[in-house]
Amino acid sequence: MDSHTKPHRPPSPWWSKAALVLAGVVIAVSFVSLLGLALSGFYFDPDDFPSEYYRAQAVHHRQDMLVALLLPVAALVLAGIAGFSAGRAGARRVGAYWVGGLAVLVALAMLFVGTGNIHAALYFADYFASADARILW
Repeated sequence: MDSHTKPHRPPSPWWSKAALVLAGVVIAVSFVSLLGLALSGFYFDPDDFPSEYYRAQAVHHRQDMLVALLLPVAALVLAGIAGFSAGRAGARRVGAYWVGGLAVLVALAMLFVGTGNIHAALYFADYFASADARILW
């Protein structure tokens, strides 16, 4: 070995560990966001508001869903960074795969709940628009 060249050192595992921990924290916050998204679409007494309110709520539910989807997407990106920068560290790669899989499942659950909220708001808007001519009991 030439005395003027530096020996090759493997990359520091700091980036992959930090990205994996951060992805886990973001996934935990994503679960809380999923709960908030589910509760935002719950109407305890739907006949308290007119149909225009529910049409406006459909737009708000769409915006809520899109903002909530940012968290699992961020966790998926961080899990990808952790998996690709882990090198041959198998435990970190498996952890990154698990966090990435959870991120995909949470994103699918948010899409399901969010579209359900939008459809519920549009259903109530149509129902109460057609019920303007009759008396609601």
